[in-house]
Amino acid sequence: SSLSEEMSRQHIMQIHRGNQVEFKVHLPHAGSFVLKFFTKKKSDPGSYSFIFNYLITCLNTEVKWPAFPLRYSKWAEGYELLEPLSRLLPANRNVQFKLKMQGISKVLVQAGDTYTLTLSRDGFWEGTCNTAGCTELFVMVHENANHSYYSHILKYDVETQ
Repeated sequence: SSLSEEMSRQHIMQIHRGNQVEFKVHLPHAGSFVLKFFTKKKSDPGSYSFIFNYLITCLNTEVKWPAFPLRYSKWAEGYELLEPLSRLLPANRNVQFKLKMQGISKVLVQAGDTYTLTLSRDGFWEGTCNTAGCTELFVMVHENANHSYYSHILKYDVETQ
């Protein structure tokens, strides 16, 4: 199956850990897909070189994995989303959030109300928010304690009732 670049961004998430990269893939539907890898050094000018590819086949026609949340430009290379991974959240429910981000002073989830995530001892921003009364939900970060503004980094949709 051929996916547009936009559709690929919605269904593939990269996680950078030092000099390793992990890919999480949610196939949008059953079928055969080719995951292609290209590379170049950051310091090298020009285009990327093809390295290798993987064939991913899903025969189960019942499978419809959801897209990942929309990631805004302030979503940094070293950030990691552990939950929720689906862009579409259930209505009128408590939803657990867990993210790993360095250099952030505060994290908010804005739904019908605003919820503050707390930083755990093991370095995860965690908390729960309720999706009642909202159609969209945003995760925002306060990067610098000396500034008063928050940057949107993730957007979720909430199911209609």
